[in-house]
Amino acid sequence: MANRITDETKIRAHIRMVQQKGKGLDALIQVTALNSLAHGQIHGDFSLFGALLKAMPKGSRVASLKDWVLTTFPLIFSKEGKVSIDHGKTRKGEFPVDRAAWDLDALAATNWFDHESDKKELTFTAEQLIAYLAKLAEGKKKGADEDAMDFGTVALKAVQAEQAKLAKARADAAKAAAPKVPKARKPAAAKTPVTA
Repeated sequence: MANRITDETKIRAHIRMVQQKGKGLDALIQVTALNSLAHGQIHGDFSLFGALLKAMPKGSRVASLKDWVLTTFPLIFSKEGKVSIDHGKTRKGEFPVDRAAWDLDALAATNWFDHESDKKELTFTAEQLIAYLAKLAEGKKKGADEDAMDFGTVALKAVQAEQAKLAKARADAAKAAAPKVPKARKPAAAKTPVTA
């Protein structure tokens, strides 16, 4: 077995180190994000911000960082990690067309790691989720968004498989919990003496 620290004082010291390093990482991400956004604002190239998103450690709050930026910058984040200007939002008047008018100072006045998202957490009952996935799967037949439909089909099949497993487990549990009634024995056949 590997050497383990079990002393509470030492473990608490390690926890403080993690906390300090986490705060330092949050601050470094903040500064790097603002600098990469300033670069993008001047040059129209937001690839450095995309590189920052890719460089963030697993489990980091990438979604929070993106949401924070979207409060003042009209950007689009692709699945491949590319970041570009959302010209649709500038055309609609949601954001100024002139990149220089995007308020980097207002963004800098807040911390990305303290940002409260406007997005509400979605909650579904199992029935609502199944109905939603069924709609996605059905949409595939009608030629809707292929990625979403493939997800819907796969997810629906996975949910249905889990439902079948749960139903079988419940039936097995009910069967096991049912009182066992001994089978009635057949009366033994009377032995007839053999005469010869």
